[in-house]
Amino acid sequence: MEKIHILTPLSFDEAMVIEKITDSRLVLARVDDVFKAGIDYYNFENWADNFEKWESDKPNIDTEEIEVKVFKLTKSAKYTDIFGSFQNSLDEVCVTPAQIVRFCEKYPEKLGQKDENIFQANIFLIKENEKHVVVLAYMESCGPSAKFHRIDNKGIWNADYLYHIFVPATCRLKA
Repeated sequence: MEKIHILTPLSFDEAMVIEKITDSRLVLARVDDVFKAGIDYYNFENWADNFEKWESDKPNIDTEEIEVKVFKLTKSAKYTDIFGSFQNSLDEVCVTPAQIVRFCEKYPEKLGQKDENIFQANIFLIKENEKHVVVLAYMESCGPSAKFHRIDNKGIWNADYLYHIFVPATCRLKA
């Protein structure tokens, strides 16, 4: 019997590149102009306070240009299984909050649509103050939106929905 992998690589006509970021004012917690539909701090008690406690409201570090690649969720799984599918360490699978903001600004068409029949979300992993946090970026009718989940969230993410996982192009799936 053939093994069904959790993730399947997707390819697009063009490489998705996030340019070098030297604007450390791009703070994920404070970009209402990008996430016009809002930011949902799902599964976090007092998440607004946690932004300050985790210092996630501090300016980002400058980042070099990176290329990202995309994987489709093909088997329902928890976040720990999804991000554990890579040969790379969790830290190597992460992007920065500023890179997510820049991605959403540059590639809004990749954010998909939400309607009654299907939900498409893009899943990124960040590391904030030694904690891994999952960020879902997606399109609502009134604009881009983001949700934050703990990586240890026990939910099973249904492969019937269009979940796309974005990681640095240097990441490789386990065999």
